[in-house]
Amino acid sequence: MISVDNVSVHFGSKVALNDVSFSVKNGAITSLVGKNGAGKSTVINVLSSYLPRYSGKISKQRLSVMPDADNLYRDMTGYHFLKMMNSIKKNKSMAQTDALLRELGIWDSRETKIKDYSFGMKKKVAFIQAYIGKFDTYIFDEPTSGVDYAAAKVMMARVRTLAEKDKAVLITSHDMQEIEKVSDSIILIANGHINSQGTLAEISEFLADKKLLTFVSLPEDQVKLVALFNKLGYITVIDDQTSKTSVKNAPADATELLQKIIENNITLKGFYEELPSLIDVMDAI
Repeated sequence: MISVDNVSVHFGSKVALNDVSFSVKNGAITSLVGKNGAGKSTVINVLSSYLPRYSGKISKQRLSVMPDADNLYRDMTGYHFLKMMNSIKKNKSMAQTDALLRELGIWDSRETKIKDYSFGMKKKVAFIQAYIGKFDTYIFDEPTSGVDYAAAKVMMARVRTLAEKDKAVLITSHDMQEIEKVSDSIILIANGHINSQGTLAEISEFLADKKLLTFVSLPEDQVKLVALFNKLGYITVIDDQTSKTSVKNAPADATELLQKIIENNITLKGFYEELPSLIDVMDAI
């Protein structure tokens, strides 16, 4: 587990982190999300002790950090490097490393020097280096950036396994769809301070006015449904291929709206609410 309380970091007169507080709990994947320059890298560097000077309090247990892909030992082979890391981490077996090399598709290149690896191959080695060993907390900084889809899928499955083993996991990524799929909790950081932390539904609350309420009608009733919504002053998005009609400015309580639909003899197959996506949230902060 990681607990960060009122942490601030200054580079001269520049405030990199401003009174930041958040937690990374065991048994869950927590994602740190923000635009470029928001403070994500500074947070990772402070947690990793690369930036020892800060104010505030950080509580953490043994953690393993995924290094920058370009900071690996270039003149070592991938396998030599990982053997060294296994030794440093006091792992008695290379079995876990060998399995990951195969799963990520770089087993046949293990004896190639790292300087001759592609960026994606370096990322895979960096991921393996962070994954191996027994730690309480794992930090993966942009783990799937530049990695092929098949390998990225393996990585995220492995990360989920760590959480299922009651480990604390913190990841960063610019892939918002990936974050939505894997995250149990999301931390939004902007301009060096934490905007909010919670599930996607919780951090999307301030965008409640952007939710969509979608109605699925019989094809012959869609024209009547759209006409009703227009009469009531609602903004609609129409998909006539699937007979779906979405209301952009839907009321928080749809009871009266459903009653109007019934009164106008419009048959619905169903209706559902669509919350703003993480991309919508990022655009708004």
